[in-house]
Amino acid sequence: MRMKQQKRVLSPTRSFAARIGVGSIVLIVLLVVATIYMMWHGGGVAIAGGLLLTVLVVERTIHTEYRIDRERLVVHSGRFARDRVVELDKIVRIERISRMRIGGRAWFSYLLLVLNDGGAVAVKPRDEEDFVEAIRKMK
Repeated sequence: MRMKQQKRVLSPTRSFAARIGVGSIVLIVLLVVATIYMMWHGGGVAIAGGLLLTVLVVERTIHTEYRIDRERLVVHSGRFARDRVVELDKIVRIERISRMRIGGRAWFSYLLLVLNDGGAVAVKPRDEEDFVEAIRKMK
């Protein structure tokens, strides 16, 4: 006898990895150098703090992702941070922000999601165009 399989209607979920910027890499390198310096000159508590901070920054940098489904955007910033949930119908507009232009090229850029309650959420997906298109389709 075959059992009937029930079809479940799942809402499509898109997942976007975060872009790792130059600033994040520089911060990790500086934390590693500072921790090694503290190991060289002693100071157990400072070493432990430096190692812990380095692990937290690397965790957030590597594991940040953005999940979009039909109703909401979930900003997942790693295992040690709370997820930030933004309802898609609260997003009023999406702005591309570019900072620190040197030689005609922006060193830092991100997307700013402006919400109808006056708040804003900054995101840095790898593929910005696809991310914006996915939000528009889900809305």
